[in-house]
Amino acid sequence: MRANGKRFMTLNAVRDKMSSQLRGQLGVKGRKLTVLDLKDIFEPHLNEKLEIRQNGRYTYLVAAGDLRGLIVDFIRKNPGKQAGGLASSLPFKKAEFLNLLNELMKDGRLYASLKDDYKARFFVSETSAGAEAMSASAGPGLNGDSMDRRREEFLSAFRELDGGRVFIRIPDLRRRLMWPREVFDGVLRALRDDEAVQLHSGDVTAMAPGEVEDCFVDEFGSRKGTVTLKK
Repeated sequence: MRANGKRFMTLNAVRDKMSSQLRGQLGVKGRKLTVLDLKDIFEPHLNEKLEIRQNGRYTYLVAAGDLRGLIVDFIRKNPGKQAGGLASSLPFKKAEFLNLLNELMKDGRLYASLKDDYKARFFVSETSAGAEAMSASAGPGLNGDSMDRRREEFLSAFRELDGGRVFIRIPDLRRRLMWPREVFDGVLRALRDDEAVQLHSGDVTAMAPGEVEDCFVDEFGSRKGTVTLKK
């Protein structure tokens, strides 16, 4: 796997990439073997750095360790995939994959974007803006000065757009502040978690496609179009 720059490969792919000598030593050369056969042959030779995993369709040899980092690396190389496409490409069963994806969204390491078909596509939060989003999603205890400043800027923009209205559209706030997407989403997520604001679905039929994309997508894939201050 290291020679091919991979953190996981299907068992069949691992066998195909082996040298002829190694295939002979393991007894997989010139034989028609099922995936279960390969699993039984490979398992006695694995150490703590390797494990065999399934995603319901394929069986993989996986470099053990940071599983969340594995997902981040895959999305960095394949940006814009939907959750279903990710699940079918990664070595996790459905429940485990969704838990890991939700954790990464909460930590600000990933964010979701909506396109014209209203389906969420996932991207990696990069650079210092991504780091700030991670701090924001964790709460003001991390990078508190920056978080306090962002909160004040957010609430100031909310009041400027308020004009006596109860609901403010998230796309309008996003465009008023002009922050990187991951920073805006991180601050909004932190305010929601602190119960300073409440998020609502809003009326997507009244929004242009670009405005729909500028809505907020939470860690469960639910699109939120408007926000109110909680008294």
